[in-house]
Amino acid sequence: MSAEESRPGTNRAASQQHNDHDDDTPESEGRGPTAGQIMRGLLDDHFTLTRSTDGRMFGVPVVEPGRAVQHDPRSSPLIRSVSRMFLDTEGKWPSTTGVAECSAYALAMFDDAPVRPVPLRAHWDRPGGVFYLDTCDERDTVLRVDATGLRAVDAPVAFRRAAVPAPMPWTTDPGTALDLAPLWELVPVAVDDRPLVLALMLTAWMTDTPQPVVTLTGPQDSGKTSTGRYLLSYVDPTTGARGRSLPADEREWKAAVAHSRAVLVDNLSGLDAESSDMLCRVATGGEAASRQLYTDDASHVSNLHVPVWLTTIDPGALRGDLASRMVKVELTPLNEGSRLAESELSARQEAIRPQVMRGLLWLAVQVLAAWPGIDKAGLAHRMGDFAIAVRCVDQVLGTTGEKRLAVDAQDLAADVVDASPLALAVVELLTPDPVHGGVKMPPRRVTAGELLELLDKARADADPWRTGRGTEKGWPRTPKILSAALTRIEPALRQAHGIAVERTKSNGTKYVRLHLEAAAA
Repeated sequence: MSAEESRPGTNRAASQQHNDHDDDTPESEGRGPTAGQIMRGLLDDHFTLTRSTDGRMFGVPVVEPGRAVQHDPRSSPLIRSVSRMFLDTEGKWPSTTGVAECSAYALAMFDDAPVRPVPLRAHWDRPGGVFYLDTCDERDTVLRVDATGLRAVDAPVAFRRAAVPAPMPWTTDPGTALDLAPLWELVPVAVDDRPLVLALMLTAWMTDTPQPVVTLTGPQDSGKTSTGRYLLSYVDPTTGARGRSLPADEREWKAAVAHSRAVLVDNLSGLDAESSDMLCRVATGGEAASRQLYTDDASHVSNLHVPVWLTTIDPGALRGDLASRMVKVELTPLNEGSRLAESELSARQEAIRPQVMRGLLWLAVQVLAAWPGIDKAGLAHRMGDFAIAVRCVDQVLGTTGEKRLAVDAQDLAADVVDASPLALAVVELLTPDPVHGGVKMPPRRVTAGELLELLDKARADADPWRTGRGTEKGWPRTPKILSAALTRIEPALRQAHGIAVERTKSNGTKYVRLHLEAAAA
């Protein structure tokens, strides 16, 4: 018996640990390259390192340049891929030390990696007017959709993928508008809103582009959740059911944006000021920064730029900045004749998916063909690319979506006014007195303090039970607060009631004048 075998505590496990350690013995001791050295070589030979525009780290397989595998020091799909390669070549799993060495090596190499777009599901080439779509099928096909048609191509960028992607049905056969007809038989979208829905689905593929916040509204039992899931499944198919609560903070928003091309927030009952501000940032592409793991001075920035669809009966009081970014889609109530069991509805929806997808891709081709020549002035919505897409859909299909969009925008502005005591008081000031004629607001300019006094009186006259300043939530207590509040509600006042706010300054004194600019459209 050897000395090692006779030593107390020596066993097979200890011997195995010794062997694992030997795997990492330097080559100079005659044991060949370590596991870490082999893994580093596999990483260099099989992956090209790149960073996304928001700072995340990815490895792009040399044999599959259209795919991107993320590297995260906490849980790295990239290092797991290299570990599987090690298993295939060496016939055993790499040691913990080797994995750690490879991960540290990758992290160091990313400092010199180029920065490139790493999109999820879709890539929008704005200068070229081209959609690239990752179909996630068995062949990893990437579709190029432009004004001339669609075809399978080599990916111009490396696409990342969510944890549960589903394949997107596609065909290069030309579609027609008739292909979309079965869609409206299974989703209860009002006829006037249909061109808006189509434009929203196409705009959702426009990466790095401001996206409207969509509200799917309707009475109880109108199919809001199933409709939202089904429509977004054409934009970004997943194997899981889409629908979540409203993210509570930046950290949750970062997680939602990282794993989905579109976010569906289900059964929203109301929005506070913080949630409203976050939705505004997501719509127009704000940033969310957090410190990198194990560091105090380095930060990781995520671009919060993703389509968000909300299902709700009533979102409650809306702030003006969010309302101007919203698009409202109304669903018609379901009756006994149109209601289907969930299983039956799902089966019918899946049966028409290839046909409807062909029609949607055909529409994308026609919209991209119309885009360069479309009039881009006087748009009906703050989100300009979406408004242009609506005009293109109208031109292609002969619909009147832009008129519907203008009406909806005015309705949303009216909702903002109705939810603001200050805005209602401004409207009261400029509403002609049916008895004495004229309006309560003098035609001259006034200071913010004088205007606050007039608004106090107008609010009290409109509802004698209210006592005015300082007693009601949202009512300005000082002239300075009034000036800031007017700035916030001014766009809604102009759009809903044609009320203009003019500001001037003379001899160091700031003045404001409210007047009816024109009748509301």
